[in-house]
Amino acid sequence: LNHAPPPPPPPPRAPSSSHNNNFRNNNNNTQYGNNNNTTNNRNVSALPRVLNVAEKPDAAKKIANILSNNAAHYKRGISKYNPIYEFPFNLNGQQVLMVFTSVIGHLLEMDFPSDYKSWQSVAPVSLFDTRIRVELNVDSSKTDIARSLKEEASKALGLILWLDCDREGENIGFEVIHACKLGNSRLESRPQQHSLTNNIKRARFSDLTPRAIQHAIQHLIAPNHHESASVDARREIDLRLGAAFTRFQSLRLQARFEGLSDDVISYGSCQFPTLGFIVRRYLKNQQFIPETFWKVSVSHSHEGKVANFLWKRGHIFDRLSAVIFLECCLDANTMQITRVNRRPTTNRKPLPLNTVELQKLASTHLRMSASQTMTVAEELYNKSFISYPRTETDSFQITDQELQDLIQLQTGDPNWGQHATGILNNNKYMRPRNGRNNDNAHPPIHPVKYPDEELNNDQKRLYELITRHFLACTSQDARGDQTTIHGKMGSEEFTCSGLMITERNYLDVYTYTRWTNRDIPVFTEGQEFVPSSVMLHEGSTTPPPLLTETALISLMDKNGIGTDATIAEHIKKIQKRNYARKRGTVFEPTNLGLALVEAYTLMKLDLTRPEMRAVTEKDMRRICLGNLSKEQMIEQTMSMYKSVFVKASKQAAMLDETCAKYFKKVGEGQTRVIEREFSSCGICGNKMSYRTNTDKKKFLKCSTCKEIHNLPHSGDPRPHSASCAYCNFQVLTLVNPKTKKEHQICPKCFSTPPDVEDAAKEQTTMRCFQCSHPTCPLAGKKKEELVMPCPACKSIHMTVKTKKAGGYFIGCSSFGKGGAKCNNAIWMPSNVKKVQVLSPCQTCVQRHVRAFRIKVEFTGSEPPLETCLQCDTSLRNHPDWGFRLSSTPQLQTNNRGARAGSTSSNRSGSASRDRNQTTHSQFSRNNSGSRNTNSGRSAWR
Repeated sequence: LNHAPPPPPPPPRAPSSSHNNNFRNNNNNTQYGNNNNTTNNRNVSALPRVLNVAEKPDAAKKIANILSNNAAHYKRGISKYNPIYEFPFNLNGQQVLMVFTSVIGHLLEMDFPSDYKSWQSVAPVSLFDTRIRVELNVDSSKTDIARSLKEEASKALGLILWLDCDREGENIGFEVIHACKLGNSRLESRPQQHSLTNNIKRARFSDLTPRAIQHAIQHLIAPNHHESASVDARREIDLRLGAAFTRFQSLRLQARFEGLSDDVISYGSCQFPTLGFIVRRYLKNQQFIPETFWKVSVSHSHEGKVANFLWKRGHIFDRLSAVIFLECCLDANTMQITRVNRRPTTNRKPLPLNTVELQKLASTHLRMSASQTMTVAEELYNKSFISYPRTETDSFQITDQELQDLIQLQTGDPNWGQHATGILNNNKYMRPRNGRNNDNAHPPIHPVKYPDEELNNDQKRLYELITRHFLACTSQDARGDQTTIHGKMGSEEFTCSGLMITERNYLDVYTYTRWTNRDIPVFTEGQEFVPSSVMLHEGSTTPPPLLTETALISLMDKNGIGTDATIAEHIKKIQKRNYARKRGTVFEPTNLGLALVEAYTLMKLDLTRPEMRAVTEKDMRRICLGNLSKEQMIEQTMSMYKSVFVKASKQAAMLDETCAKYFKKVGEGQTRVIEREFSSCGICGNKMSYRTNTDKKKFLKCSTCKEIHNLPHSGDPRPHSASCAYCNFQVLTLVNPKTKKEHQICPKCFSTPPDVEDAAKEQTTMRCFQCSHPTCPLAGKKKEELVMPCPACKSIHMTVKTKKAGGYFIGCSSFGKGGAKCNNAIWMPSNVKKVQVLSPCQTCVQRHVRAFRIKVEFTGSEPPLETCLQCDTSLRNHPDWGFRLSSTPQLQTNNRGARAGSTSSNRSGSASRDRNQTTHSQFSRNNSGSRNTNSGRSAWR
């Protein structure tokens, strides 16, 4: 894909509003087909239409101008930011009308169903349950784009995707496909089949030059489902982990400490390891204790040149011993040269430039942040000056002639043009070195065009860095002669080295590498001389330096945290979240960042270490290779992180203790007493005061116990007559300010849910309606009695449930929950009046199955029934009992309240619907506007 571009095309002519659908004639016979347009307006409008979608409006305009030779007709689309360009084109021998438009990044945003969005009523641990399906909905700011795609697709014969050629671009491409299919159901891509229905194609390109675009249109391929699936998996994992840990941290810490109420205390599986690198280096720096050392230094001057000899022992930490070694040297008085080594040496030129190295070089030499570097690189790419800036590849696959054609483009520059000319004319060319990385998608970053327009300062500096690096890669290595001198004074040995550069080569253009001459006097083997000075030098060890952005990027890359395209985003995020700040060129953590990392380290959890996230990145690569499914990766990752979350919840007191070192607890600062004797303390029985602080947080304080109990932010509390059945605190009544409905809370259980069976112990807060105490009349969440294991969910049991219209059934624990997918149930006869769970079934116990016998009582004279539904199969064919059981999870359907006796066991289409169900719930399928015909389908063969 990396061909040297031809001379730049003539500048595009501005479209005229009077053109309407009148396309200009041009006689440009290109390598991708004859684009000779002599078709009249009527014939042009009758041509089969092919929809083309780019990732950004600028890219759509540039590609359309290249393929149409600047003759594309402009028109406004439904989205005012995404115009449409049209022009006739010869596609694989078929004359078609190319319609170019664009998106702006991702069309869809991922979120939980509405039932799981509440921070207060949903336990964070439940978000790890993969049976709760996430939803993909059109971003509210992108609805016009989605409508435009649907409208244009309804009139199109085929679809060509011109998205960025990386995983993220592939995923956006499939979002475009979904949007377009809603307007045209005939659009289809079958990578393994060559048929007339293969009318969705993908263009692969690494820069926006005419040759690259022309090559891409000739070599269209199928979209890569595996790469898209890897991004879907990563997005869902990040959503689940981020939501669960963010809710846990925010609800717990903001209720207990002052100064943390401004923003959420977010978690990210890449952000926290990145923060961990910064905190660990900071703590090493702060905890470092310097030690004094001594070393013997010898130097000799001769004919204006100085040789500084290094002591072979380096330095030692005992002063008396160092003095003895110094006296040995002084007693010897002279140094004898024992060996002189002279050998040619080479300073190797740099490897071709990938994204990580670009970010490191820009940070070190241009003082650009990684985020700023990628922004500027994107701008240069969109202007067609450099190749695609997100790549892992560090070796060129193109020919020497093509590389020399790229060098030729730089010969006119006043700063490095002379070096470029020397490479071509003075036999100084050398093929670039081959690195070890290749993403098989893009070449290394290199200039593809000399700027023909004014660049801003950052663009100039980054373009210069990329160009100098490329010219250095195609130059010869620097060469020199190195001399190493070995000497001896008494029993002590010393060395000295000098360097004479003989051929600078790539150093002439690559001003970022320092390799300079070190002139020393001429020494010969066996020579003896009296050194100019022999001294004892005192020094001290220095702490490890704080991490620079270059060092941080290196650590992230080495440990697999993020990708070449996302490293900059993670570094920016931890600064935005106020976990770390950049002071000059180095990073240091904030108090919040220190507290979080210290707490999870004390808990012995790996949340701030790179190992867990590195596993996720490896699994994403396995999905791209087709060796792992998206569902398997999500399930495995959620299982791994759920166990960590449960441990963190049980050790949450450590988080409180650590944060208390850096922040004031609620109530320790300035407070205002609203009511001095408000409600009773469950520990001492005295009245607690109702207060608020400067952050407007409400809480109760017991003056006797010195305990503080936080209250909800909304609603004004008032004492209730009842006491909590768990902790004896006086219950409070709150009124929801929106719905005006009342509910009760225990001030103790609200902020510290009881750690007892069936209580909401995984929640960070608990209200009375969430409590499952068996005797408390205020408890709203009664215990569900287990009956038998669900054959689909394995580890989850089926329980006794009541129908909305009255009556009973046995359903999976996840039955009826928003987003859950299991609908296994046993429907009981309508005349059942009571169901009681008895003792465990001994037959099932012997089979190592946890199932219970039940007693069913009926209205009328029918005798009670005692049985075990797990092992008693006699009821399965009973006309009044409906067994709807399947070994695979069942989707919620509209007929879940089917009458008793409907023995629909597992309809053949049910599993198929589950596998093929799309989560793009925001789209409504409507193909009424489709005008597809079979004419022109040969273009897609």
